[in-house]
Amino acid sequence: MKSVLQISTLQKNFDVDTVDIKERVVGSLTTAHIPEHFLGVILNGDGKSSDLYGPFWICMTLVMFVSVTANTSKFLHRDETVNDIEFDINHLFNSFAILLSYAFLLPTMLYALITCILPTNANRAKPFTLVDLVALYGYSLVPYLIASLLCLIPSSFIEWVVLGAATGMSLLLILRNIAGPLIRYVHQSTQGQPYESGGNALEKLVGSFLMVLIGFHVVLFLIMKFTFYYHRGGGTGNMDNLDDDGMADGGTDVVASDDAPNADTYDDTIEMDDDAGRWF
Repeated sequence: MKSVLQISTLQKNFDVDTVDIKERVVGSLTTAHIPEHFLGVILNGDGKSSDLYGPFWICMTLVMFVSVTANTSKFLHRDETVNDIEFDINHLFNSFAILLSYAFLLPTMLYALITCILPTNANRAKPFTLVDLVALYGYSLVPYLIASLLCLIPSSFIEWVVLGAATGMSLLLILRNIAGPLIRYVHQSTQGQPYESGGNALEKLVGSFLMVLIGFHVVLFLIMKFTFYYHRGGGTGNMDNLDDDGMADGGTDVVASDDAPNADTYDDTIEMDDDAGRWF
């Protein structure tokens, strides 16, 4: 892990061109269902290697998309005018913290965890590197770019569907590219070992690791929905039915005033007028 932080290594991980980025962005959508294709062919095929440039800018783009569409979606779900638009800057800060943690901090923690689980073998390399895992998580955010735009449709049902679909595609890309290498590595490392020696126990640990990975995706899905695209309903209740004079739609004044004369006072005034008229 120390070598990953060296300047020379970081420079190599950012040494990509537009053609590579385009291929990897499109491949994250079109080849997510093919086992180990994205990691083995698109990222590391033909002498290429995983990059950090694409994941970084995908994450930054998604931060802007989510912050803008979350505020716009809130406006579209309410009966408000253009003058009532208020940009919630917290959406920008929250999306920045959540998405960067998901794209870079989470895979780093998961890689440290799987490194502790897998047996050390000097003759065999790990099934994937830290940069591979970070790249997978970064490119797995591509479906959320499309989902964030579709969340502009003022329908909570559509928001649930598109966010769920994006989460499914993101999870599919990661599982189909790391589950196979992990399982093969464990089988080869524990071949012929009984349960007491750690054979089956190690396989169960890897299975638990994959379940944890799935759990984090479910958490991301819920965070995206309830932090950015959760709407408590629009309007201002019954006050929407009032006109500028405080009158309801039927023309009845629903605002009571202490200054309004009651019936008794009105009758007394009429009687006084009648008495006064008798003198003339």
